[in-house]
Amino acid sequence: ALHSIRSIVMQVIDELYLLRKENGLCSVKEIYHKTLLSPMQIVLVDDRCNDGSIDAMARSCEQLVTSNKDVSFTVHDHRLDESPVQEDPDTCSPPMISLHIVHSPRAGIACALNHGLDYCRADLIVRMDADDISEPQRLLSQISFMHANPSIAAVGTSTVLFSTTQTTNGKQDNRCSDIILPYSDQTQKFTTSVLWPSLTISDPGFMAWAMLFTCSISHPSILFRKTTIQELGGYDESISRCEDYDLWLRLLNRDCRSMVCLPFHGLWHRKHSQSSSSIGSATQRDEADEASYQALGRIFGSTNNDAGPLVLEQVSTLRNPSSAQSSVLDNAVKLLLRVESSFLQKNSERLTQQEIALIKLDCNARIGEMASLTLKDKTSIDHCDNKSTSFAWKLWCERCPDKQLERLSLLCHTKVEKT
Repeated sequence: ALHSIRSIVMQVIDELYLLRKENGLCSVKEIYHKTLLSPMQIVLVDDRCNDGSIDAMARSCEQLVTSNKDVSFTVHDHRLDESPVQEDPDTCSPPMISLHIVHSPRAGIACALNHGLDYCRADLIVRMDADDISEPQRLLSQISFMHANPSIAAVGTSTVLFSTTQTTNGKQDNRCSDIILPYSDQTQKFTTSVLWPSLTISDPGFMAWAMLFTCSISHPSILFRKTTIQELGGYDESISRCEDYDLWLRLLNRDCRSMVCLPFHGLWHRKHSQSSSSIGSATQRDEADEASYQALGRIFGSTNNDAGPLVLEQVSTLRNPSSAQSSVLDNAVKLLLRVESSFLQKNSERLTQQEIALIKLDCNARIGEMASLTLKDKTSIDHCDNKSTSFAWKLWCERCPDKQLERLSLLCHTKVEKT
């Protein structure tokens, strides 16, 4: 938690340093009118935290800021008094950081996020978990992008998924212990494991398509416009694990180009055994299936695509084909064709030709994956003619005639297994 808030506060101090270095600014007043990150308001939402980390973060923030004479700092603890403090940042001559601590009225991440939003004065909001770390220049890059692109409602970055373990008695294991995290406190020794870096999709139209099947953007990397999110009704508090995925799907249904992801690593996303993403994975999967189901229903409704009822099991198969029953795959492929047609129709005036080509290529790849999985059902294979009788297989042959070698290899492998 201390590392997380340090990675935010230090970006204000870093910006001041860069302004002085690049522009030779000495006047505090001049600095104040040129900063993008000040005045900065940090809202800590206490969602029944009992380990003392909230108060520790407040003390750490104050120590960092008070060590820099060019930054003013105020703390407002609303856990006793819930009335928001009205501040006029223009009355403060130096760049300002204000820390607001609020208590979530009900348990749950979605409620905590909505309650925190109510206390945010600015329209540009960065949402982070208490154990993630921002890269230097992340906030400046995202804020500058949003100022230059007023039609964009949310912007994310690529992330690095990592874990840390504290070393004891000077002993370390061999898990990338030479990695130094941004804004690290060198007084504490940790062994860092990079689990994997994620390079997210940078084409907004194609990302809107991919989001129908998986949440392809990291929630803590997002910077969004408060007014737009609140117009959508904010986070759905009936959802316990996938509140972000549901929100992005509702946002993209309104405008498929409203979200983008900048192609650089802006966030270190910590993974540990007690993180919310590590607990309740079955609930998370079910809620994600339901969010995708609702999103597809909205697309079909807007394009009058009433070719048949939408079946949740088929939607779940599109999201995770490898875990599906072979008997469902053909119907899931038929649903995918409906999704492709309706999505392209709904967004025909918003997609670039490159994005349309990427969507068709991705659709072909999904059909190929499900066609390959139909081979698990040996009754769908005609070994005399070396072909599968499934709809998915026939469609793959039609749409991808250049994949004959791949198909032959799959059939030969299946025949050997049967023998």
